[in-house]
Amino acid sequence: MELVLGIIAIIATIALMPVIFLVGMLVVAIVLGIVMMPFAWIIGIAETIKTKKEIARKRRAFEEMKKRVEEVNKNFRERMQ
Repeated sequence: MELVLGIIAIIATIALMPVIFLVGMLVVAIVLGIVMMPFAWIIGIAETIKTKKEIARKRRAFEEMKKRVEEVNKNFRERMQ
């Protein structure tokens, strides 16, 4: 009887190995997600700040270029008159 129960237990263990593996992988993924989430937030915030600074720099450069174009147009109109 014990031998039969042992064989059934071995077969059940072998049959459940994929489930055990998948549950283990899920636990590993959840733990890694919890551990890595603050780093992802920090990187995301840093990238957002960097992008906003880049946009502001391009906007300033555009405004400066607009002023130069207006100045050139004004000089051109004065010469043509």
